[in-house]
Amino acid sequence: CAIVKFKNKLDAITYSQVHFDPVIFGCEVQTRYSVVADTTSQDADDSHYGNQEERSDNCSCFLVKYGPATIKPRKYPALTLATGRRSKYDILSTPEACRRDIRRVRNRAAQRRATERRDEIHANLSEQVKLLEIERYYLENDIQHLNRRKLLLETLILKYKEECGA
Repeated sequence: CAIVKFKNKLDAITYSQVHFDPVIFGCEVQTRYSVVADTTSQDADDSHYGNQEERSDNCSCFLVKYGPATIKPRKYPALTLATGRRSKYDILSTPEACRRDIRRVRNRAAQRRATERRDEIHANLSEQVKLLEIERYYLENDIQHLNRRKLLLETLILKYKEECGA
């Protein structure tokens, strides 16, 4: 598990309540899952944590069980996700929150415009497909008519040849 060093015990308790409290995420502890202390998990690289006693004092890993699935939540969430994107649970300052809200409004508007444009293109293509299907229908009818005409003319030529004896 990751280690987070807190100044005092109150900071650690507050942090764990904010990041691990199931009520925040809309779950009910008794009915949804059980929390079990994890005493077996160790990080592969302990060299940058100092001695083992310091690590075990600060580390209180929990396993969260959702039915058959067992999950170990992060002790300290990453500032940025693996993609470089900030977590949506970060508490932002007022100007950053305003900028985020403005960006979200702009993104929603851009998404709406893109959806409208995509729907318009889809409607245009559907109309073109309908027109091409109608054109194909008329062309097939013309081909059938011309084949009947050709057959009629061939039979007339054969009758003429039989009558003339040529």
